[in-house]
Amino acid sequence: MLSDMAGLKAAGCVAVGNGSRGGVRNARILRRCMAYAQTFGLTVMFSPENTALAADGYAHDGQVTTRLGGLLGIPPEVAETAAVMEMLLLAEETGGVRLHLSQLSCARSVEMLAQARDRGVKVTADVAMHQLAFTESALAGFDSRFHVRPPPLRGGEADRQALVAGVRDGVIDAIVSQHQPPMIPRPSRPPLCPRPSPGCRASKACCPWVWSWYRIMSWNCRICCGH
Repeated sequence: MLSDMAGLKAAGCVAVGNGSRGGVRNARILRRCMAYAQTFGLTVMFSPENTALAADGYAHDGQVTTRLGGLLGIPPEVAETAAVMEMLLLAEETGGVRLHLSQLSCARSVEMLAQARDRGVKVTADVAMHQLAFTESALAGFDSRFHVRPPPLRGGEADRQALVAGVRDGVIDAIVSQHQPPMIPRPSRPPLCPRPSPGCRASKACCPWVWSWYRIMSWNCRICCGH
């Protein structure tokens, strides 16, 4: 169900989104949302994930999950890239809506973002700071401190380096903390089955590292911290 965007705009709202609930399951509703938002000059903000492909999994479909016996579930990279492409194409077809993609995690997503901008799509994006610092290897030994969703930590240096390059080159516009500490304290290394709640104390774990790089490399982006 779409919100009352006319009323939100009149109240001073500048953007609308789907919160932390992931992608929009119905592409027709997503298209109408973009058209409606364009009418009132609102930005639409989404964390791109195809929920059917993600299948409510625990971690990236890669070598670590294979080595750990496939017990973690497998939200593959295509769960994000398929949603990114769908949103970019619908934004382009809508013709003028401002789209923000939140918490990209894949090299392919950065590539598609740059290509869409070259075609004139009004799109911005951000990345969570732990995606710039870690890969799925941090989960080795069932280390639930790095159980983050969505999206999960990706599979290798290629994705991480592409995200860093995207920030450096201005393709990615902001770094966010995605600081979501678990509500219940947990040991550092419990098994991931039964499932712990996802979350990362990103402000403590990653902020000093990212801030140092931000100053040294003169990244052309904003750093946004918060829950």
